[in-house]
Amino acid sequence: MSESVNIDEISGTPLCAELSRESVATLARHMSATCHAKGEVLYAEGSLENNDLLLLLDGQLEIKTEQRYENIGSLRVVFESGAVASLMGFVAGHQHVTTATAISECRVARLSRDQFAHICESHPEIAIAVLKFLALRLDEFSYMLLDRYKDAQAFVQGAYRR
Repeated sequence: MSESVNIDEISGTPLCAELSRESVATLARHMSATCHAKGEVLYAEGSLENNDLLLLLDGQLEIKTEQRYENIGSLRVVFESGAVASLMGFVAGHQHVTTATAISECRVARLSRDQFAHICESHPEIAIAVLKFLALRLDEFSYMLLDRYKDAQAFVQGAYRR
């Protein structure tokens, strides 16, 4: 069941760092909140469902991939309150590349792609700030994957030298 999102719940998150209080209030009005039990899957790797942008309000989410990408191996990250998940699903509308599972009871603010499209039309300054945030997070994720790939290559090369 969806609930409304309170401005104070999202105002201190990195997603809203560059927004005025009025813009945060507008963003909050376009979001809905859902509660999830420990162990509940919010979205699954390979799925096209649940492509909302997720802002973790309370609790923890485990973001992981079961697929193995050559020498990189699987990926597992724990998200705390304030983190944003489902970036690729939200931005591109593609299949999720990870699975998000609640590892504690959690509350999540959701921004649907339709609501974001409405924000883009009616509040472009909010859309630009959100897009900038998303681009920076995707860039950080790319660097993390490159670091993991380099570590995996170094490990494999070291194993062959023995």
